[in-house]
Amino acid sequence: MLDVAAIVNVILGGRPAGDTPRRPVAWAQTIEGSTFRFAFDARDAHGLQLSYILPRGYEAAGTPRLVGAAPGTTLGTRTAVGQTTLLAYNPNGGLSADADRVVLEVPYVYAWEGGAGEGDFAVTNLILADRFGRELTLESEPSETEGIDGGVRSYLAAATPNPAAAGSRISYDLASSGAVQIALFDASGRRIRDLYRGFQMAGGHLLRWDGRDASGREVPDGAYFVRLTTERGTDSQKLLVIK
Repeated sequence: MLDVAAIVNVILGGRPAGDTPRRPVAWAQTIEGSTFRFAFDARDAHGLQLSYILPRGYEAAGTPRLVGAAPGTTLGTRTAVGQTTLLAYNPNGGLSADADRVVLEVPYVYAWEGGAGEGDFAVTNLILADRFGRELTLESEPSETEGIDGGVRSYLAAATPNPAAAGSRISYDLASSGAVQIALFDASGRRIRDLYRGFQMAGGHLLRWDGRDASGREVPDGAYFVRLTTERGTDSQKLLVIK
């Protein structure tokens, strides 16, 4: 069983220099499109454990990530009986990098008609641990969403499989409705193919790439980049092709 408090305590070791009071952790959470975001004040946090259940009819759209996490942070997940448990810790120090706030992003995408809505994303367990493995308490109410809303953006969630042999599924989340361009580039920055160009509604989306360039030829092995462009900016992800 995953236990972030025990892991942090074993890895980091040490003893607190007195029983100093620990301030409650400020936090906020949102669901935008098909991405769950949990933002928290990570100044005292050295470990995070969060368990969740996706809405019925949805599936994971790539690996969760910690935005603003310090270098060396380890992030892993385990799924069993429909519940996913995420564990993050940093053996070199706290979870936060330069900024105090860290945002956990869990992307998911509509996959089949299950009769559930995106808002049915369920957090079943949440633990934050300090450097000594002691559990931190959250403030009783979520903080103002300033800072987490500022991070809401159109998000290229994942390409699966990656590496790919004969094409891939590309999932992404749009923060707002508008013009969208999704294109594939090679390692030199040359545009290989436009995968989508047009208007789309806000929310989670999925497109399929067949592994071919704009001329219909299979692309050779190598590194490629998928780039999502909206009116608010761009996001890109690396995609490896290995046959």
